[in-house]
Amino acid sequence: MSEPFIAGIFTAAMKDIICMTVLTVLAAEDLKRKYVSGSLLVILAAAGAADSFLTGRMPEEMILSLLPGILLLALSLLSGERIGTGDALCLTALGFGMEPEEIMEIFCTGFLAAGVYSAAVVIKKGRRGADESFAFIPFVLCAFAADRILRAL
Repeated sequence: MSEPFIAGIFTAAMKDIICMTVLTVLAAEDLKRKYVSGSLLVILAAAGAADSFLTGRMPEEMILSLLPGILLLALSLLSGERIGTGDALCLTALGFGMEPEEIMEIFCTGFLAAGVYSAAVVIKKGRRGADESFAFIPFVLCAFAADRILRAL
């Protein structure tokens, strides 16, 4: 095996470990306090940007990868933050280190899982459940973990 190939595997594994660790802490914060740490978001974005730089990823790809988070941020601002700004910033930070299709898979899977959860809450609690807010980052964490497991198979 060539050295760049081994270096690529190493940086990808390190990025995934950093992402999983930071996402786990962010998910716990989001569940407990409905708040996410800005410094952890910077670490997440920096790890992804470093990986993108080391692997020679094109800036155009990075811009495409940031779009789901930027779209969610716009929806957050337009909805009066009914969608959390921290959730949008987390997805944007993840986009720095992922291919466009990866971040879209994570975004869509997380959104689908959150939708199923939301429907279950409404079914269980009725009209009261429709107004409940819940943490989205745990769904992003689960989607990220599932994505990495499926890619490893």
